[in-house]
Amino acid sequence: MSKCYSKFTYGFVASAALFVAGGAFAQCDSNSGGDFTDTEFDSGADCSPTGGVDDNGGWNQLDANGDYMYLQAGDFNPGDSFRVKGVVGTYNGPCDGGDPNSRDLDWILFSVTDACYVTVTLSMSDATGTPMDGVNTYDLIFMEQGSDPATATDLVGEYGLTGCPHNVLYTYANGSQQSRFPVAAGELLIIVSSPFESDAPVGYTYVGPLSYGLDVAISAYDNASCTTATNDCITTSGTGGCSDGACCENVCGFVPSCCDSAWDASCVAEGVTTCGNFIYTCDAPWIGAANDCVTTAAQLFGFPAFASFDCTHANSDGPNDVVKLCSSSYSHDVWYIVGPTVAPGELLINMCGQGNTGDSVMSLYNLGESNDIGSPQDLPSKYVACRDDNCDDNADGTVDAAGPAGINLIGVPANTYWLIRVGSFYDSTLETQADGFAGTMQVSFRAVFVNNGAQKYCVNAGTNTNTGLVSGYSSAANPKRWSLIPFEMTTAGSVDGFDFAAFDSSSPDVIAWKVINRNTSGGAYGQNGRPFGSTGDFDQSQVVAEGSVAHDFVNDWADVGDSIGERHFIDIETPFTLEAGSYYFTCYGEYADGSSGAAFAWAMYGEAGVEQLTTAQVVIDAANAAGASSQGTWPAGTQHGWRGIGAGPKMCFYSLGVNYSVQNGDPAGLLYNCAFNLKGQLAAACYGDLDGSGEVDSGDVSICLLDTGPCPGCQSDLDGSGEVDSGDVSLCLLSTGPCQ
Repeated sequence: MSKCYSKFTYGFVASAALFVAGGAFAQCDSNSGGDFTDTEFDSGADCSPTGGVDDNGGWNQLDANGDYMYLQAGDFNPGDSFRVKGVVGTYNGPCDGGDPNSRDLDWILFSVTDACYVTVTLSMSDATGTPMDGVNTYDLIFMEQGSDPATATDLVGEYGLTGCPHNVLYTYANGSQQSRFPVAAGELLIIVSSPFESDAPVGYTYVGPLSYGLDVAISAYDNASCTTATNDCITTSGTGGCSDGACCENVCGFVPSCCDSAWDASCVAEGVTTCGNFIYTCDAPWIGAANDCVTTAAQLFGFPAFASFDCTHANSDGPNDVVKLCSSSYSHDVWYIVGPTVAPGELLINMCGQGNTGDSVMSLYNLGESNDIGSPQDLPSKYVACRDDNCDDNADGTVDAAGPAGINLIGVPANTYWLIRVGSFYDSTLETQADGFAGTMQVSFRAVFVNNGAQKYCVNAGTNTNTGLVSGYSSAANPKRWSLIPFEMTTAGSVDGFDFAAFDSSSPDVIAWKVINRNTSGGAYGQNGRPFGSTGDFDQSQVVAEGSVAHDFVNDWADVGDSIGERHFIDIETPFTLEAGSYYFTCYGEYADGSSGAAFAWAMYGEAGVEQLTTAQVVIDAANAAGASSQGTWPAGTQHGWRGIGAGPKMCFYSLGVNYSVQNGDPAGLLYNCAFNLKGQLAAACYGDLDGSGEVDSGDVSICLLDTGPCPGCQSDLDGSGEVDSGDVSLCLLSTGPCQ
C-alpha cells in the first residue's frame, strides 16, 4: 500500500475538500449532493501569480519541506469511491493588463492498493450555475500515474467535448473506448482545470470561477486471472489470463474462455486486434532491399549520412499502432541504424527538398548506447516519434499531402544509436495497399555546445515570479541593453543556431547577438575580463562574433519543456567558429527599419549555467526596480553582467535582492542565468580522419591496424561493433581522400 503522500505534513492546501462516498452529481449540478467544503476562487487580486488566495500546488509549487503540494484524498481499495467539490478557473490578472493569463487548478492525489479500474466523472458549471455544454464552454481534466513529474506517466488529458457530465474514457489501440480506466497499483493524480488557450476559439477562453464536482469510483478487474497471470499476452498459455491486466480484461470481455480456461491462439489474436499487441514477423523479405527486415537494418556511419532507399516491394514488419504512428499505418518498410551521436544535441532525418514523391511515413526508435536492436518484439517499447506529410516541396506555403516526411528530435543524448523506419502510407479503406517507392533521405546531427538549462522561477516574498531584463532598446538615452551570460566552450565548433527564453515586450522583428571574450583584459573595470570601457560600450576587439536575423517574435517559438515562458529558435545563415574557451553571450531585439522601441524581456532563470553564488549586491528587487543600475565595483567572482543605466561604467552585475530567493532546494544565493542554448557542428576531423590531418590516408589505416581488437567506444571503431577489425579498415579505405 502506497504511503508516499503521508509525508506531506502541512495539511490541506486552500482548495482542500471533504470527501464522502456517493453516486454521481445530480443532473450535473456541481453544487448538489453531500457535505462539501467549497474553495475560494483565486482572483489574483494582490497581483501575485497565485493571487495570495489559493496556492495552486501540484507541480507548480513546493512547500517548506521541498515537497509538491497536493489535495490529499487517501488510500482506496476496489469497491471504494470518493467525491471532491471545488472551484477552479482562469482569471484576469489585474496587474497584467487584465489578460486571462493565470489559472487556478486543483491537484487531487490518491492511491489504489491493486491494479484496478477507476471511473472518473467531472461535473463543472460556471459562475451562474450553468453546466459546461461542450460547445461554448468546456472543462479540462488530466490524469497521471504517479506523483513525481520526473517519473509520472500521462494517462489522459482531454476537454469535456460532450458537455456535462464529462466521463473520462480509456481508448484501446484499436480505437474502442470504455468508461472504466485501467490503472496500476500506486499513486494517481487527477488535475482539474479550465481551458486556458488565450488565442483559441470561444469556449476555450472562459474567464472566471468554475465550480466542479468530481466522482471517482474504484472497481476490481472482472477476472482474477488478469491480476495474477504472468504469461505474456502474445504467447499462448495453458492457463487463463495474461500479464497485461487492461488487455486481459478487454480480451476476456470478448472471449470469456481466455480467462476461464486457457490463453490460446484465439486469445493472442484477439489481443492483437483489440489491444494493438505486436507480434514480430518478416515473411519472404524482398531481395531488392537487403534492409527489408528490421533484423537486417542498414548501418549509416557518421553525420551527415545519406541513404538512397527502395521500398517498392518491401515487406512490412514494424508495429502498426494506429494511435502512435501518426494515426496511420505502414506498408513496404525498410530500416536504418544511425549513431552513435557524438554529443548531446538534435537529430534530423529529412526527406524534404530532395525530389521525393512517395507518400511516406517515417518513425524513430531509441536503441540506447548499442547498435543492437535486441528482440524485434520489443520495438513498441523503443518507439520515440513518427511523422507523416510534413514537407512543402512545391513552396506553396502548405504541407504537401501524400508527400515526403522528416523528423527533428531535440534533446538527444550523447553516445546513442537510433533505428529509423521508412515506409509508405497504407490506407485501410482502399482495396489494395499503397505502392512502395524509391527515394532519398539525409540524417544530420546538430550538437548542443552550451545548454544552461530550462527556465526556473525566482521566488519573490514566497511567490513564484517571472523575472526578466530588457534586452534591446530601452529609451533614447539608453538605446541598447544587454544581459551577458558567461559560458564555456569545452570543444571547438561551428555555431549555426541558438535558442533563448524571453517574454514579448515590443515584438522586435530582428534578433541580434554578440559573443564576447571573457578573459583577463578587463583592467580597472572589474574581474572576469569585462570587455567595456567607461562609456559602457563594447570593446570591439573583444567581440568574437555578432550578427542579426529576421525573426517572427510572436509566432516563431516552441515549448521545449520549460516550466514557464517560451523558447525562441534562431538559425544562423552564416555560421561562426568558436574555439574552446570562456565567453559571454547576449542577444537583443531590434527593428529591421531602424526605428526605436524594439526590446524583449530575456527570462532570467536558466537553471544550469555557470553556477554563481551572489553577494549582497541588489539590482532586481521590489525596493529597487528591475533594471535599475547598481554603481560600484564588481563583486568578486560575480560573472553575470548586465549593461545598466546611469553615470559611470554602464555595466553592473545583478544578484537576487532582499525580497527574492531561489527555488526551494537550490543553494541559497544561486544566481539563475538567462536560459539559452548554442548549437552547431563539432569541429571534429571528418569521418575516418583518425589522426586529424584533414584527409583520410595511410596514417589513418595504420591507426586502425594498431587498434585492432576489442575497443568499445574508441574512435577507430568506425562501424560501432565494439571492436576494431577488417570492417573498420575497409571503411577507412573507402573514405580515402581529402576531407570535404
